[in-house]
Amino acid sequence: MGWLKKALLVGGLTLWYTFTGPSSDQIKNKKEYSLPEEICVVETSLPYKTRERVWTTTDSEGNEEKRVDLEKIVKTSEIDFSSKFHIKTDRYNLVKKEEWLPSRIIGHTFSLPTKLYFWDADAGWGLDAEKSRAVLSMLEENKNVYGLTVRINHNEAIYDCYRLFGDEKVAERNNLVARLLMGLPTSIGGELFAELSRGDYYNPMNQTVVLFSNIKSISGHEIGHHQDYQRFDSDWKYGLAGAFPPVKLYKEWQASQNSTKLLSSDDQWQFNRYLLPAFLTYLTVGYYVSRKMLQRSVMKSNGDDRDINKVKEHERPEISPLQTLRHFGILNLDLYAGITAYNLCQSANAPEMISYAGFAAGLFITHAIADTIIKRVIPFEHENV
Repeated sequence: MGWLKKALLVGGLTLWYTFTGPSSDQIKNKKEYSLPEEICVVETSLPYKTRERVWTTTDSEGNEEKRVDLEKIVKTSEIDFSSKFHIKTDRYNLVKKEEWLPSRIIGHTFSLPTKLYFWDADAGWGLDAEKSRAVLSMLEENKNVYGLTVRINHNEAIYDCYRLFGDEKVAERNNLVARLLMGLPTSIGGELFAELSRGDYYNPMNQTVVLFSNIKSISGHEIGHHQDYQRFDSDWKYGLAGAFPPVKLYKEWQASQNSTKLLSSDDQWQFNRYLLPAFLTYLTVGYYVSRKMLQRSVMKSNGDDRDINKVKEHERPEISPLQTLRHFGILNLDLYAGITAYNLCQSANAPEMISYAGFAAGLFITHAIADTIIKRVIPFEHENV
């Protein structure tokens, strides 16, 4: 990226951040995220009280039988959110603790680009008591969040690798091959990235969110990824599809949309302030991926079989922005047309295979039509060879 483009980016983000912050009323009337008075837990590091709960069951012959279970009850008013704690319920597992000092020093150093991009020191800073309370509220107030482990201010790469095989709820969602070939590398690589850059991320293979940014919308975004994946019976296919830029953009947008449902009304401004600039980074990557794909096509059409990754930028074919936008736009249009066709088949109660066929038909037909029309206006270089 040249200096002019960098200057335009900085100027654009400066204006965007200036006009997308909270209003004075939002700051003045800000309320805490609500929590129930008590939480029934399976395991916890917090003080709890034991309470009997009487269950009535009916057997096949209609006879009623009473059963008494002991419940562990945590009073939310007694939780010290500034300290480390562990809460495990039948829906989620929330763990807060700090990384060791050398890791924090390295992480804060490598998180500087993120802090500068968002122009906020809270990016990668670590969640304070208020933001930790908000995460618990998001988990408690949204009952459709289930099967999730959330780690605040730390990661457990080795243990989360073990959970791929030792945690029944995690293991049952993906086959053994997927857990070995995708689960292990993403668990180790993702959590090392999180530790060394204090980056926030979600790993669908072990259903774990790692949070380091003291920003509620980012916490909601990562939890939103989990909600997005829970639409499916397994995670590896949707996760693997994310390597395709349009699918990556779709997933990031879905997670951000889910985040708005987790945020309070006072924090809805954070969607524009943080999540849209974050989405811009994925748009930019997708744009440059399309550009590189076109450069490779031009090289091949000219009989140049060199690896484009080994070709210096100034030696690569020149691709106009409009050509890149054509390629990038049609790829995304194809995906959404396929999704629309799939949803129409599902709403008509069509069999799953028919829905998949509808997705493929929507994708390929849209590509053929859009490409035929737009290439008359914006032809690619290799189409003229």
